[in-house]
Amino acid sequence: ASVATPTISAASSATSYVIGGVAVTLTCTSTSGTGDYEWKKAGTVISGEVGSTYIVPTIDNTAAGDYTCTVTVSSVPSQDSTSYPLYATGVESITTNVNSSPKDILEVGDTVVVVAK
Repeated sequence: ASVATPTISAASSATSYVIGGVAVTLTCTSTSGTGDYEWKKAGTVISGEVGSTYIVPTIDNTAAGDYTCTVTVSSVPSQDSTSYPLYATGVESITTNVNSSPKDILEVGDTVVVVAK
């Protein structure tokens, strides 16, 4: 017997494009039931991640990529799920050194804080 190809969904209303620095929880499900899980990023097994959920702690250029999962039920592995791509976009916050009081013209060394809403 074969195991149904699993699917991946993201918690809440997350899409593939996530504000940089934000954590995302991915959930792997299969209509064949629960079993042993294996998570991969870009085809490479993510060591130690064997649960039905995987938390990508911070989306940045290193964590961005295509995620898949495999479910093994009664020693029969499924095929990899369809990939779930995650990409960092925008900025959550950037802070640089403070060297002067607020003013209209920015100079080297001034602080700039950008917050995405």
